[in-house]
Amino acid sequence: MVSSAARELLENAAISAAVIEIVAAGIVVHAPDGAIAYANAAACEMSGLTQDQMRGRTSIDPRWGAVHADGSPFPGEEHPAMVTLRTGEPCADVIMGVDAPGSVRRWISGYPAGLVGDEISLGARIIAVADVVESMASPRPYRPGLGIDAALGEIEEHRGVLYDADVVDACLRLFREKGCTIDEAAAIA
Repeated sequence: MVSSAARELLENAAISAAVIEIVAAGIVVHAPDGAIAYANAAACEMSGLTQDQMRGRTSIDPRWGAVHADGSPFPGEEHPAMVTLRTGEPCADVIMGVDAPGSVRRWISGYPAGLVGDEISLGARIIAVADVVESMASPRPYRPGLGIDAALGEIEEHRGVLYDADVVDACLRLFREKGCTIDEAAAIA
């Protein structure tokens, strides 16, 4: 049996996730340490990477091969998301080239808002947790599912760092105490 609070949490996450996924613009959410916590389908398509491949990467990762508009190297610590995380100030109109798999250079322009903690909407914080749990626990065309225990271990390990502590706690209660399964959670949403 799923509590009404858990049902509302999952319903809100499903609506927000659906909206973010249909946006044509690539949306990438960075954790406070700079690691990518979430990327929507458009961002994955633009980068040539899967959600699993994007998650955890930082701007400092040399695989991005980032360059300024003039072709000069663009150090990771100067990327808009990293500047915003460091200063709290938004960056705008920054053009950066990144290398997608297959030596394809993609040109992107980011507008990081510098949101942290409660400044990030509850829906977005829920999406970050729900997406990690679903994508890790479920099979993908390129790998079998890692299982619910691995998914819950991930969010528990990074609770309060990459993922909102209250949302993680609600998710852990839903699966561990209420006995909800991935299939039941998907049916609710």
